[in-house]
Amino acid sequence: CTSSHAYATSSESGHFGCDSYGDRLQISWLIQLDSDSKKIRLTFNSFDTEANYDFVRVYDGANADANLMGSYSGSLIPGPFSSSGNALYIVFTADEYVEGDGFTASWTTFTQAEGITPCNANQQLELEGDSGDFGCSSYANSLDTSWHITGNSGERIVLHFNTFDTEREYDVVTVYDGGNANADVIGTFSGSDVPPPVTATGSELYVRFQTDYSLTSSGFSASWTSLVQFADPCYNNTNKILLPREGYIGCPYGYGNHVNSTWLINVLGNFIVRLDFLSLDLEQGADYVYVYDGGVANSANLLGSYTGTVTPEPVIASGNRMLIVLSTDGQNVASGFTATYQSVHALQPGGCSRSGTFVLTDAQDSLGCNGYLDGVTEEWHINAKSPEEVINLTWQSFDVSQGDTVYVYNGNTTSSPLLYSASGNEVPDPAVSTGEWMLVKFYSNTDGLQGSGFSAVFESVSVDNDTPGSCQSNHHYTLSNPDGVFGCDGYANAVTTTWHIVVDSDFIILVDWNTFFTEALSDTVTIYDGPDDNSAPLGSWSGAFRPPPVSSSSNQLYVVFQSDDGITRSGFMAEYSSVFNGGGDSDSCFSNQSNTLTDRDGTFGCDGYGGSVEVTWSINTESGTVIDLDFISFQTEFNYDVVRIYDGSSTSSSELAAYSGYVLPDPVRSTSNQMYVIFTSDEAVQYDGFRAEYHAVDQADSVGACTSTVHEQYTAPSGQFGCNKYSNDLDSSWLISLQSGQRITLQFTLLSTELYYDYVKVFDGTSTHDPLLGTYSGDVAPPALTSSGSSLYITFHSDTSVSSTYDGFVIDYVSFGSFETNCNTNAQYTLNTPSGSFGCDGYTGSITVTWTITSYGNIFMNFDQFNTELNYDVVYIYDGPNENSPLLAQYSGTTAPPLSSSGESLFIKFSSDQSINRAGFSASYSTVIIDFVPPRDS
Repeated sequence: CTSSHAYATSSESGHFGCDSYGDRLQISWLIQLDSDSKKIRLTFNSFDTEANYDFVRVYDGANADANLMGSYSGSLIPGPFSSSGNALYIVFTADEYVEGDGFTASWTTFTQAEGITPCNANQQLELEGDSGDFGCSSYANSLDTSWHITGNSGERIVLHFNTFDTEREYDVVTVYDGGNANADVIGTFSGSDVPPPVTATGSELYVRFQTDYSLTSSGFSASWTSLVQFADPCYNNTNKILLPREGYIGCPYGYGNHVNSTWLINVLGNFIVRLDFLSLDLEQGADYVYVYDGGVANSANLLGSYTGTVTPEPVIASGNRMLIVLSTDGQNVASGFTATYQSVHALQPGGCSRSGTFVLTDAQDSLGCNGYLDGVTEEWHINAKSPEEVINLTWQSFDVSQGDTVYVYNGNTTSSPLLYSASGNEVPDPAVSTGEWMLVKFYSNTDGLQGSGFSAVFESVSVDNDTPGSCQSNHHYTLSNPDGVFGCDGYANAVTTTWHIVVDSDFIILVDWNTFFTEALSDTVTIYDGPDDNSAPLGSWSGAFRPPPVSSSSNQLYVVFQSDDGITRSGFMAEYSSVFNGGGDSDSCFSNQSNTLTDRDGTFGCDGYGGSVEVTWSINTESGTVIDLDFISFQTEFNYDVVRIYDGSSTSSSELAAYSGYVLPDPVRSTSNQMYVIFTSDEAVQYDGFRAEYHAVDQADSVGACTSTVHEQYTAPSGQFGCNKYSNDLDSSWLISLQSGQRITLQFTLLSTELYYDYVKVFDGTSTHDPLLGTYSGDVAPPALTSSGSSLYITFHSDTSVSSTYDGFVIDYVSFGSFETNCNTNAQYTLNTPSGSFGCDGYTGSITVTWTITSYGNIFMNFDQFNTELNYDVVYIYDGPNENSPLLAQYSGTTAPPLSSSGESLFIKFSSDQSINRAGFSASYSTVIIDFVPPRDS
C-alpha cells in the first residue's frame, strides 16, 4: 500500500490488506453484497500497525456514517466481525512517521437461517439432529428462553455463533455442557464480539438466553454441527498447520480422553516463534502439552512438557517452526489450556545477540542491529579515510525500547563530547563529526522488552569551507567548474536558493549527495535537467534520506531549494562532477549504443548512465571457447535499470541472468563463444552503473583442477563444473539454484576418483540436510540424476592420500520446466507426488486450467510468484479433490498468501476472462505429516 485509494467489491468472499505500507495514507475497502439477505463475516489473519497512530476502522455499513464496530492499531489481531446487513466499510489511515508490517484480512458471507425469528416470549425449545440453526433476530426485555440441542448418539456437538449483539453484561447467553442448566457452564457471553466456537463433551448442549428489564440489541444467530463433520483437535486426533505470523491455539472449553493432536506453527521467512501460555489446567501427571523446537517431535528438540495448573513461562524456538502437542490418557480431564504465538525477526548472524566492538574504516558502510537481545552493549568506532575528512552519519530506521539507548560521540571514546542519545521509535537527526572519528554506542537493558532494532549509513566526506551554501536568505549561485560542492549548511525559513551548474559542452553532470536532512514534504530540493526551472524536472526530495545520484542529459543542471515558514533542519550537501559524453565507447551509457567486443579478454560497463537508454554489448570470442563474465562493481535502480545477459548473439537467445540493484551479481558463463549483454534504464532515477570483465575459456579447459576447497553457486539454466584433477584433503561444494518451477538433470561426463575414499555426493535441495540422491566414487559414472525441485547441492571430499593418479570428475547440467509453462488452452492436471510445483508462466484469455493434488498428508502450498488481472483472472483453491469441496481461498492481483489443506488433497482452478492478461503465477507444494509418539514418565 503505497498510495491512497478506494476499493469496492460485491464478491461474496475474498481477501485484502497491506503487506507493507507507506506514510500519509488513507485507503478504504467497501464490501457490499448484491443480495440484501446475506451478511459478511470479516476475519483479520495478521495485524501490525504503528500503535496509536496508524488505524484500521471497521464500519457496519456502506460508509463512515455507519455504526463504528471498532478502531484498531498495534499488533493484536482484531475481530472477527459480522455485519448486521449486506455491507462493511473498512478504512486504513497512516501518519507520516513510523510504519508497521501491515495487515491481511479475508471475508466470507452467510445467510441468517429462516428459522431464526424474534424472541418476544419465554420459550423452551427442543432441537435435534446433526446440524441446525437457532437464535433471536431481535428480543424483548425480561426474557428467559432456552434451547436443548440433542445430536447423534456417540458424537460431540460444536456450536458456532454467526452474529452476536446483546446488551453487555445484562442480556446474557449461557452455554451448558449437557441437557439442562444443572450441567457445567462452558461459556457465558454478552456484548457485540462474536464468541469463539463451543464444544460439548457429549451429544447434548443447553443454551439459555436471559435479558434484563431495559435496553435491547439486535440479538444473535448460531449453528451447531456434529464432530463427525468437524474435527476439533481438543477431542479428536488432528494435525493443524498454522501459517500466519501470529495467532491463538488451545482448548479453552476442555478436552477429551485418548487425544494426540498437534499444532505445527510454520511461519515463512527469517523469523523465530514465541509461545505465550495464557492458562493451563491439565490432569496432573497424565495429560501433557509438549512444545518442540522445529517441525518434528523427538527428545532432542523438546523445549518443555507441561501438566497441572501452573502457567508456563514463554517458550521461544530457535527458528520459524514450533510444534505443540496435546497428549491425554484415557481417564480424567480438566479445563484445558490456551496460548498465543507470535513471530519476530530472527537475529542475523554476527548481529546484536552479544556484546561487541567494531572498528569501521571504509569510506562508506552501514551499522546497526536487525533485532537485539537483552543486556547487549555494542560499539562502532568509525574512522574517516584521512585526517582531512569527517564522518557523516544518517539513520535509516530506528526502533528501540525505552531504556535501550543509542549514544553518538564526537570522537573515538565515551569521554569525547556527546552529540546526542536516542531511544524510542523516532528516527534521530543525522550527525556529523568535527574530526576523523565518531563513536556510536548501543546499550540494551534487561527488562525483557526490545524494539525491532535500528540501521544507519555513514560516509567519510571532505571538509570544504568554500562551499556555496549560505541558505539564510534568498540567493542564486552559478557554478562553472568541472566539479564542485553545493548545498545548505543549515537554512532559514521562507528561503529560495538556486544553483545553475554549467560545464563544458560534450560533458554531462553527475550529482551525488553527502548529507540530507530537511523538513519532510515541506522543505524541498528540486533538480531540473537544463538551465532553469522551465526544464524537465529530474526529481524533488525532502526528509531524512539521501536522494539517489542524479545525472543530466546535457551540460547544464538547475537546482532549487525552497523552505516553508515552519520547522528547519540541518540542510544538505552535494557534490557534482562532469563526465565526457562526446563520443561512443563501451563505457558510455548516456545515449543508445551498440558495442561489439571481439578480444579474448576485456572489460565494459557504464560509468554512470542516463535515463531511457539502451546499450548493448555483443561479445564474440574465438571458436572452441566459452565466455566467463564477472562483475567488478554494480549499482543500478532496483527493478527499473536492468542488465540482461543472453547465451548467444541476440535477445532471441536463452536468457542466462537479469540483474538490478546494489548486490554484486554472481558470475555467468555462456555455453558457446557468443554472449549478448543489454542494459536498459527508465526515465527516472540513475545510479553509478556497473563494470564487468569477460574472459574466453577453452572448452576443453573450462573445468580446472581443484587445488583447494571451493564453494560455488550456479544460477544459469545450464553449465559445467567439477575437478579436472584434484588435490588431497578437499571438502568442496557446488550449489545449483534456479528459478522456482525449474528442475535439473545432472550428468557425469567424467568420474575418476579413489574408490570409497574420494567421493562425490548429490543432494536433492540446497544443503546436506536435503535427501541424498547418491554417493559416487571410482571410475563408473552413474546414470543421469534429476532433481525434484529447482536446486541441487553437490559435495566432493578427498582424503589425505593418493589423489594425483586420478583424473577427477566433470558434471554437466541442464534445466527444464517442471510444469506446463504456458497456460494457453483449457487443461486438467493431476499431481500425485508428495511435493512439486505448477503454475502458468503467462496465460491467454478465456481459459480454465485445473490441478488436482493428492498426497498422503496435509498439503502445504506456497506461491513463489503471482501476477494476474485483479478481480478478473482468479485462482481458486478448494480444500478437497474437486470444486465441490470447501473453498479455502481465491486470489487475484499480485498477492497470494500460503495455505494448507485439512486433508490429503487440494483442487486448484485458474480462470481468466477475455481481456487483459498478466505474467501468471508459479506455486510449489509439499506434504507435511506428523508422526508423534508421546513420551511418558517411567
